[in-house]
Amino acid sequence: AWAGQYKSGKESKPTITLEAVVDARLWFWHAFFGTPGCQNDIVILDRSPLLVDLMHGISSEVSFVCNGTTYNHGYYLADG
Repeated sequence: AWAGQYKSGKESKPTITLEAVVDARLWFWHAFFGTPGCQNDIVILDRSPLLVDLMHGISSEVSFVCNGTTYNHGYYLADG
């Protein structure tokens, strides 16, 4: 019964999506497995506890410098 919740129209087998945040040493700081139902990029980002916190200005203290500019929030690269 659960397998049916993770099937989408384009895939013939059940699939699940993993959202992960790792550092340069591949240390996992955050992992979120997608919820059943429609699993496109927009839905996953909308249900992500990490990105919901970021939208409300809540994030871990991270500081880095790139091209002479200091940033105080993490940099998130998406591939989808």
